[in-house]
Amino acid sequence: MELQQSTAELRGELFGVQRDQEQQDVSEPRGNARVHHGAAEGERMGLRCEYPSCPKSVPLQRTRRGLERRFCSDICRVRAWSLKHPRLGVQPRLEFGPTASAQENGRLGRRERILARLRHGSATTREMMMLGGAGFSSRIRELRVAGHEIAVEMNEDGAVYRLVREPSA
Repeated sequence: MELQQSTAELRGELFGVQRDQEQQDVSEPRGNARVHHGAAEGERMGLRCEYPSCPKSVPLQRTRRGLERRFCSDICRVRAWSLKHPRLGVQPRLEFGPTASAQENGRLGRRERILARLRHGSATTREMMMLGGAGFSSRIRELRVAGHEIAVEMNEDGAVYRLVREPSA
């Protein structure tokens, strides 16, 4: 008996709920609570889940924050949040050209430097890395998507890149 009293006192200190209030919360219906037809007198089911298409009742428990539960499960809670906060959809791909300062200063971007080098003749992997950094293969792919035909030949020193044809204007 003493253990039960001390537990109730600790709950009161932690959650600010006294034993009389706990009993009152359970015995009095709240919100849209309804009595189950097959239930004994005084027993009742929990509130209906707040997710619109869920027919289940909410367990008669409080959340960790001490608030009354609103959803029957985490799945319904996440679905309700998703309904309230719709996603914007897929963002279109953004193409970034050279910056205004780069154009004013006459500086070229990595893709333009690689294209200028290939227009002069074939280039090795080492030269391409010096112009376009370690990710120069992405710049090659961008040039190919833009319509440039670039051939790659392998020799004992590594790969050699050569501009075969530029896109027709």
